[in-house]
Amino acid sequence: NPSSAFCRGAEWADQHPQSPWISVEERLPEIIDYGSIKESNMVFVHIIDERGEEWIEQPAKYNTNINDWILADFTHIFKNGGKVTHWMQIPPLTD
Repeated sequence: NPSSAFCRGAEWADQHPQSPWISVEERLPEIIDYGSIKESNMVFVHIIDERGEEWIEQPAKYNTNINDWILADFTHIFKNGGKVTHWMQIPPLTD
C-alpha cells in the first residue's frame, strides 16, 4: 500500500532528523563579493587542531582572498593550526 509506505518513510525521517552541520568537503557557505573582499556571512564552525582534538564551535567567516576561515576576533583558523571540518548557518534569533 503506497500510503503505508509513505507513513513508514515519514516515521523514519522523524526518528532520523538531518544534521544542520555541513561538511566543508561537501560545500562551503555562499560567498558574497564585496569588491576587494570575498567572504561568507558569519556561520558556526566545528574546528579540530593538528592533533585532532576538537575546539568549541564558534562563529567564523570563510574568506576566499586568503582561503581561510576567520573568527570574529580576526584570528585565522588554518594559520593557527586549526582545521574546520563542518559549518552550519547561525539560527535566527526569535522572541
